[in-house]
Amino acid sequence: MILLWLLACTPAPEPPPGVDPVLLPADVRDRLEARLDRELAQGWQPHTPNVWAATGRPMYTNRLIEATSPYLRQHAHDQVSWMAWGPEALELAARTGRPIFLSIGYATCHWCHVMQEESFRDADIAALINSRFVPIKVDRETRPDLDQLYMDAVLAMNGSGGWPATLVLDPAGRPFFATTYVPPHDGDRGRAKGLQTLLQEIAHAWATDRTRIDEVAASLAAHLATDRTTPPAGLPGPTILGATVRAAAESWDAEHGGVAARQRFWSSTPLRALLVAASAGDEEAKALALQTLDAMALGGVYDHVAGGFHRYTVDPAWKIPHFEKMLYDQAQLARIYGEAFQLTGDVRYAAVVEETLEAMVRDLGVDGGGFASATDADSMGPDGHRAEGAFATWTQDELRFVLGDRTDAFAATWVDPEAVVDGRYVLHPRGPLDPAARKAFRKDRLALLLARRQRPAPARDDKVLTAWNGLAISALAYDGWLLRQELWLAEARTAAERLLEARMDGRPVRVAGPGEPGGTAFLDDHAFLLEGLVALFEATGERRWLDDAVALEAVTRARFGMPEGPWAFTPDDGETLLARRRPVDDQALPSPNSALLVALWKLAALTGDDGYRERADAIARGIPFERAPLAFAEGIVALESRHRPLREIVLVTAEGERSSGLHAAIRTLHPSRRVLVQQTEGAPPVVPLAAGKVRLDGPTVYVCQGGVCEQPLTDPATLAALLSGRSRP
Repeated sequence: MILLWLLACTPAPEPPPGVDPVLLPADVRDRLEARLDRELAQGWQPHTPNVWAATGRPMYTNRLIEATSPYLRQHAHDQVSWMAWGPEALELAARTGRPIFLSIGYATCHWCHVMQEESFRDADIAALINSRFVPIKVDRETRPDLDQLYMDAVLAMNGSGGWPATLVLDPAGRPFFATTYVPPHDGDRGRAKGLQTLLQEIAHAWATDRTRIDEVAASLAAHLATDRTTPPAGLPGPTILGATVRAAAESWDAEHGGVAARQRFWSSTPLRALLVAASAGDEEAKALALQTLDAMALGGVYDHVAGGFHRYTVDPAWKIPHFEKMLYDQAQLARIYGEAFQLTGDVRYAAVVEETLEAMVRDLGVDGGGFASATDADSMGPDGHRAEGAFATWTQDELRFVLGDRTDAFAATWVDPEAVVDGRYVLHPRGPLDPAARKAFRKDRLALLLARRQRPAPARDDKVLTAWNGLAISALAYDGWLLRQELWLAEARTAAERLLEARMDGRPVRVAGPGEPGGTAFLDDHAFLLEGLVALFEATGERRWLDDAVALEAVTRARFGMPEGPWAFTPDDGETLLARRRPVDDQALPSPNSALLVALWKLAALTGDDGYRERADAIARGIPFERAPLAFAEGIVALESRHRPLREIVLVTAEGERSSGLHAAIRTLHPSRRVLVQQTEGAPPVVPLAAGKVRLDGPTVYVCQGGVCEQPLTDPATLAALLSGRSRP
């Protein structure tokens, strides 16, 4: 307590060199120092090497100390005097006539950390930014509207994107320079110009050639305002799924699977569309999907020790990952591998699902329900320095210390001399494992996992994002029902409860914790949560989730709905940006408009309300599916619900009764081709379709279409034959 008192009583020193009084006037510095006192008293660990020797107090503190985003707070003690995006920063740019230096990243981004260390803590570069620009930091995960808008500018100027995004805007927010990571100095990392030189040139151009800058800014702003949707037209026909398979095959990597690229992001391959086509009998689609899933499950992109998937690999063979783990990857891939198990019955895919969801619950689960956003790529290595992948990689000596005399046999299968990062091995099997090898690894895996837990863990971004948790709810609900895992269903329930309890005025928030929920929710928050609630109703038969879905759809329609075509990403009462965009293409996350299609068509079948179907049709008519099927693959999966009318399956059981045989038959039908209603005998009907449906001499299934039902069935083989016949293309 004495130390804290001394810190609080120590007068704030004069601002260090490089701090601009325009950005940090004396009254603001006093306010921030007082905030820092409170943070230090509560245990705040400043993320900076720049501290006063006498007190250990950070030398630099900027407005990001007042932020709640973990990413923004990482930069609270940079030498750059960052501001958060908002009226204060934008008004300062307008008042001073300075351009805006905009940096967009996220908390677990490796190259964001590198740029912070190299440039934002460099005295000369920071002084240049502080004196000539208004520097603004954005967390792409809490402000996806800004990220989408300005990443399109990066793509337009460079042909490729990534994070950190580095832009310069005029005071009106129009970009005229946009790129990604930039090294600090000329010649660094093979780049002719470093950040310092680029910013000097930009500052000079701003002072001397404003006309040219205005031309570039106006051109880019017009590009960003372009509507990517199409005029309303008819829905594409059933052949669009086959066109997607052909487009994937034309870009295929025959050796490693997936759409060919130097770096491998799994989301570039339309895995769910391929699995849907495979479920309709397309053998080529099946081969493409399973080749990719097998390669990923054997590669270093999969964490064989702890379970779960890294974000991407830097090589085409899926061996060497970029080590951060994102919640949205775990959720989507757990769902995809579940669908592969549903298609094939191959228990290897079920094992990937189990390990991935176990890791998600263990490593990303937060108190009170729901899941954190990600774990970092970087962690403290054995030499005491932060390094990418240090937590997840191994040396031969480390393996020998853990495995002892089993090391050589283990290494013969699991150590690949081509899968090396900074002299450390990324463990993955060199080829498919036979049953004996899989059994041997189970024992070694436990030993390695226990040893790894003794290492300094990578940082975790604890934000509970509604959108990403919606994806997690869908995965837990679907896989929990598929594999009869009640624990996963319980996790889905508690996550949903947290997101729903965080609502303000009936509307979801962007961040549901930790701490006070808040932040404007966007279309992805609404759409992914809506899809998750529908999936949770199907998995549990609990009416509450359907009621919540119906209420959420009404809120979403009121704030994001458009008269025709896809819905807007930002609410009608949200911040005005350069454009109000309507996202339709898939990125690392599915298009939220595709998620809406899934939820709306299922709600129409569950409730009998054709208004849902009409709204989904209106959205779909504005998506240019045929222009580039691979870009809209999730929407094409959703279209299967329209091309082959959903089978409405009502399962009636006694309280607590299991229906293993019927369950196995139902799971042969891909979820895009059915809605499932679970009705308890004697209970009020959970939906109108369940009214009058009775249990016969055991669990009983009614298969319906458009509310018209076949005769009730109790025999699993008869049900399987019926569903198989109805699912033929």
